[in-house]
Amino acid sequence: RALVSSPSLARHGAARVSSSPSMSSKAIKTLWVCAVVLAVCVGVYKAGIRLYRENARPLVVRKARDFYDKAASIDIKRPGQEIELRKQDGRWSLQKPKEYAAREKGVDDILMNLRDCKVLDVVTNRKEKAVELDLGPGAGVVIEVKDMGGAVLASVVLGKQVSGRWDQVYAMLPGKESVYTVSG
Repeated sequence: RALVSSPSLARHGAARVSSSPSMSSKAIKTLWVCAVVLAVCVGVYKAGIRLYRENARPLVVRKARDFYDKAASIDIKRPGQEIELRKQDGRWSLQKPKEYAAREKGVDDILMNLRDCKVLDVVTNRKEKAVELDLGPGAGVVIEVKDMGGAVLASVVLGKQVSGRWDQVYAMLPGKESVYTVSG
């Protein structure tokens, strides 16, 4: 069967195109049903991920209620650098590497990020994998928050950023072997 029906088009070299059998309405309906089911599955998956993240458990701060009020010192250590922040008379100041007043907003951001840090997934319990993620001995960034008496309120080791995720890093608790992906 030719789709080119005009004799003048056929004489001027128009290609002869054969028609393919048209899709049955049953096949079209099946494709639409598959597309709708796929869309629903994607929506349920995205909602599940969002719900999982909203209900993720905190990694660092278990009792956030008066965390800000109790925090009196913040120590941040990474290879070759150490920063000490102390709260005196209600004001934060930098003690190391130099002494001067700290930006209150910067300190609040550190405390808020620690408070909001949530576990998204357990990555591994293997030490060699932790080393690859900058969480081995002498690697990573160790953040420790203490109260006026020196009791640790929060402590965490932060490693590499999760590939392709600006809002997630690998982390572990000091003295533990589990490595987590966290956000916050």
